[in-house]
Amino acid sequence: MRDKFVPAQFVEVAVENIKRAVINNNFQGAVLGVSGGIDSTVVAILCINALKVVNKRVVGLLLIDKRVKYEKYNAEILKQTGLEFICKDITSILQKEERAIGLPPRWLVLMFFRLFSRLPRPIFERIYLWVRTPPLPGFLSRCYQVLALPHRVRLRILEEFAKEHNLLKVICTNLLERLTGYFVEGGIDDLRCGDLAPISSLLKSEVYELANYLQIPQEILEQKPSPGFGGIYDEQILGPYPLLDHILSGRELNEFNQVTPPSHKGKSFMCQRYVMFVKGLRQLSFEK
Repeated sequence: MRDKFVPAQFVEVAVENIKRAVINNNFQGAVLGVSGGIDSTVVAILCINALKVVNKRVVGLLLIDKRVKYEKYNAEILKQTGLEFICKDITSILQKEERAIGLPPRWLVLMFFRLFSRLPRPIFERIYLWVRTPPLPGFLSRCYQVLALPHRVRLRILEEFAKEHNLLKVICTNLLERLTGYFVEGGIDDLRCGDLAPISSLLKSEVYELANYLQIPQEILEQKPSPGFGGIYDEQILGPYPLLDHILSGRELNEFNQVTPPSHKGKSFMCQRYVMFVKGLRQLSFEK
């Protein structure tokens, strides 16, 4: 059972850790990839609170694929935080690399993925766990590369920028993503590829608590987190955050029934089958 999360205490420790990581390693500041979502905005605020007092840079790189629709990047809000904000269009880089590798058309992969996400939940869960279990068959492997490539290109740009400007590489992954393996290996959310990951010990519900404490704008709090494919959202894939956090915390399903209002429940998820799906994700995350 996890201890009660206290945002003020977490901020104090996180800010000190960021400051120490920059100063002790003689960095000129920190750089992170931003998406306009809750995780990267929270991490940006933590970095700003840590480094503005020691006159160090905090750079946020927003690396956009213009082919992606229905994503909201909240650029104006990010600029108002005091972040050194840099927006770069990476569409042509991605198109060039997709052609060089010989990947399937992006529109075709996304069409298949959207159809897949609309399958009945029990079928979706079985197929998703199968697809997540390596090795992938050839065509599916190339489809995965289409979805993974933007994350890997973003990491490469982040690493190059950090090296050129002597900046700490900050990763914005949370504990829920770590425990379910919900990130691209060698991508911008892979903890192994950064120097520091300030919210990697927080479940998603705790990230929201922290965001409220830091007074993150409501517009970002209400935005549905997504993997960046356009029109597909994390909870469509993983299930409802409150229930997912509950299971990952080691609590029983019947306890969630007792403490959660009916409006937060979904018939497709309130069953032992979904618990086994989450346990399957947890097992696969060990193998990433």
